[in-house]
Amino acid sequence: MNKCLDCHKKITKGSKSGLCGSCSAIERFNNPKNHVRKEYFKIHYCSECDKQISRGTHTKCKSCSTIERFSILENCPGFGKHHSEKTKEKMRISHTGLHIGKLNGMWQGGISFLPYSSNWTEEFKESIRDRDNHECQNPDCNMTEQEHLKLWNRKLDIHHIDYNKENCLPENLISLCLKCHLRTQGNRDFWFAYFTELTKILLKCDDLT
Repeated sequence: MNKCLDCHKKITKGSKSGLCGSCSAIERFNNPKNHVRKEYFKIHYCSECDKQISRGTHTKCKSCSTIERFSILENCPGFGKHHSEKTKEKMRISHTGLHIGKLNGMWQGGISFLPYSSNWTEEFKESIRDRDNHECQNPDCNMTEQEHLKLWNRKLDIHHIDYNKENCLPENLISLCLKCHLRTQGNRDFWFAYFTELTKILLKCDDLT
């Protein structure tokens, strides 16, 4: 039984170079004649966001390339195309009633129709926004209320962490932008645990100050 000349690994069949498959591949890769192949596998970075991209044939990542491509209206698939009134009516009928009430994937037994507690007033909600410095408390967002007003023409939402509309204790309430608030309607167990731990950290920081 032969052995590889580099790693001394046992090889069942002899080769012209006397190397195993792995060592032979490394030798071929390091061969100056294969510089094109080395350039192909060389690590590159996106010219826009500095995200790592594997292939050297592209200068931008997929996300930045897509944004650049569709920033030009003519490149959008639906540019200049319009549905006929007949098609619009068919689409409306086909979607009517599919996501209402119990048929909705996020149906929680109708708890959204339950009334709020008596102290759920605009003044009370404004006090929660003041406490949160008028910023979305999701660390991945931190949108300010001024940005929120410009984007959606409304103040920040006040979210019940335990999803109980009657529990209006300050530690159960948190300010969120509209986008983050909508995200909390799905995967509720995760968001409950996430914001519960987050409020504990924020309360500790307030006590230290």
